[in-house]
Amino acid sequence: MAYIYLLFIIWLQTLVVDVLRKNTGEMSGLSGLQQKCRQTKQCVGQSVQSDEFKYNMDYLDTVELLMCSQVQVSDGLAFVRTLEQEARLHRAVNHPYLHQLVTADVPDIQWALTDFVFQYSAYSFDFIRYLTATIAQMAHDPHRKALLQNLVEESGKIDTDNMALLASMGIEQAWVDGVPHTELFLRYLNAAGVNATYRQKNSYAEAAIHWRDQFFSLCFRKGPAQALGAMGLGTENIVRYIYQQLIQAMERHLDIALRDRVFFDLHAAIDDQHGDTLLNITMDYAVSEEQREQIREGMLTALNLRAAFFDALQARAMAIKPV
Repeated sequence: MAYIYLLFIIWLQTLVVDVLRKNTGEMSGLSGLQQKCRQTKQCVGQSVQSDEFKYNMDYLDTVELLMCSQVQVSDGLAFVRTLEQEARLHRAVNHPYLHQLVTADVPDIQWALTDFVFQYSAYSFDFIRYLTATIAQMAHDPHRKALLQNLVEESGKIDTDNMALLASMGIEQAWVDGVPHTELFLRYLNAAGVNATYRQKNSYAEAAIHWRDQFFSLCFRKGPAQALGAMGLGTENIVRYIYQQLIQAMERHLDIALRDRVFFDLHAAIDDQHGDTLLNITMDYAVSEEQREQIREGMLTALNLRAAFFDALQARAMAIKPV
């Protein structure tokens, strides 16, 4: 029944996308990478005026230069591998705030880590929406079926090989098998003190809402190539590096059991396989220069949104009075 329900979601989302395309038309090609780069900066920075959430436009100017340089590759695999490396070196993956959390270089490390996971939940709780939107963008059944497996795994299904890998890390099957990943994240929130009372008293920052909404739009409205760049190269293929840093911070500064923080350990261990699925599909789309530009734009937009979110959380944490 759960599998049929997931298929129904995909079918319904596809209908919505078809209607959207008929009403608005497919994204037309833009003249030159420079214009595409500027649109990316506008997407990231639009409607953000609060003091809490200002972007470093100098950094985005640097990204524009990167986006506007041609990546000369001879085949889809080489192109994707080049983008993998670029994503790995991006500021979102190596953000100074992540290092500050590991070293407790903030006025109140407990407040900072609690605020981080609460604000992050605004994005994380909608992950199935992003993946579903991406699946709906796919034009070919084999691609949809491959990504559907990722969606099934988000509901808690873990195969034998992955379970053996997790067991080697001290993760028990009963902690994760059959447990939707949203529930795993909620388990961590409760263990970290972000319980129902906390969530009622606190609200999501503008930065968190902006990231969530803009990322969904990227997966849902910008076409399959950008959706793949965002979900694969810009998310699934880099998130383990970010989570590894967060796990270090948790181990050093929080007294939270492995069972309660298993959401992060699980994704640090197995998201590479989800990323490989997306990369294989991305290679099928990387057949023209225009498609490659779209893939890269989707990747960089996703990474820029994440970096801007970290910028905002860093500013929040540094404004707190020392304990």
